Amino acid sequence: MNHKHKLLKKMLQLALICTVTGCAVKKEINLQRLQELSTMTAEQCLQELEKAGFQDTGAYDSRQQTAEAAKEIIVFYKDGGTPENMPFDYSGMTEMAEKIWEVLSR
Repeated sequence: MNHKHKLLKKMLQLALICTVTGCAVKKEINLQRLQELSTMTAEQCLQELEKAGFQDTGAYDSRQQTAEAAKEIIVFYKDGGTPENMPFDYSGMTEMAEKIWEVLSR
């Protein structure tokens, strides 16, 4: 029983290390991706987000407006913004920002 307990403890420690390491790598990937997206045109940025799984929330009347909002959100996140401190007062943009955050967190 003691051997099993030690093995379980080591497995839990390994899982914790993997989780912490995985989070650090994921954050680094997100920052790099945000930097790439922020250098694109609004339409290119939206296309890349769609490739990653983003689906238009229907908050805007045109694709151009949606693309411009997506680009503004990407720049906000690149500059250190998070869903918790969104300055957007339009609920459609707030919802869109949350969806983009979800896509980039995958």
